[in-house]
Amino acid sequence: MTDYQKKDARAWAREHLIGCSGVTIPSFTADLKSVNDKATAHDIELLTSLGYQYTLLCSEIAITPEENARVTAVARETAGTRLGLFFHAAFSTLPENIEAVKLAEKAGADVVLL
Repeated sequence: MTDYQKKDARAWAREHLIGCSGVTIPSFTADLKSVNDKATAHDIELLTSLGYQYTLLCSEIAITPEENARVTAVARETAGTRLGLFFHAAFSTLPENIEAVKLAEKAGADVVLL
């Protein structure tokens, strides 16, 4: 996750969160049994080629915290440091969001959208 002190949050945001963010909606395999890593990598490459600085990894679909973490990991592996990743805290309950953000942080998310 992004590293700054609470007192510096506004200054950090003004410096780094400029322009618009992309939104990446997870793709699934044809049988709908798992997330599609190749499609996620394609979408992330496209966003970076278009000059986006960040993308919101959308989670307001039928996705588990573990699947969301997998999408985050593939996005981080693909983008490296070229693209910042927003974790989207859109799961049903607070405990589920806490679990999901911990997984996403380990997978490479930078910022949280509540």
